[in-house]
Amino acid sequence: MINLIPAAAKKSLRLEYWVRVFSVWMIAWSIALVISACILFPAYVLIQSQVQVYRDSALAAKEKVVDYENVSVDLVGASQQAKFSLDEGRLFLFSEYVNLFENLQGEGVLLTDLSIDRSVSSEQFVSLQGVAVDRKSLAAFRDRLLEREEIGAVDLPISNLARDSDITFNITVTLKSGNETDV
Repeated sequence: MINLIPAAAKKSLRLEYWVRVFSVWMIAWSIALVISACILFPAYVLIQSQVQVYRDSALAAKEKVVDYENVSVDLVGASQQAKFSLDEGRLFLFSEYVNLFENLQGEGVLLTDLSIDRSVSSEQFVSLQGVAVDRKSLAAFRDRLLEREEIGAVDLPISNLARDSDITFNITVTLKSGNETDV
């Protein structure tokens, strides 16, 4: 029956046929894409909302980490200050050392200078300078220093004993590490 159709009409029928085939395939692909988009859209929305929640959670965690680091630094600083305060509170006060050495100087010895070295080490050194009337009073002063329990050693150089009277001396006193007062 196709043979009865004229050639010009045959050409237009073929063109119309291929347009219809192409249109049906396009409509089928469009429907498939719309259906797959409708199926995938809820998953996309869910994933995006979860990503946003995780992003917000990560930002909050970063802020907390920064806060904890700041608090940690502040806590370390406060701990060091508290340790320093406690350590300083256990040490004798400078005025106590001055009173101790003035009370021990006795007659014949005059202290002119007193300096304390409070270094990080456990030992503390006190340098005493002064004038003694004679060797005997200087030796008695050294003995009085050694009798005290908070004093570990007394270094009196021999050169200080070269003269008989009006002796200028420089004594280094080493304090024991257990000379801290109880808090």
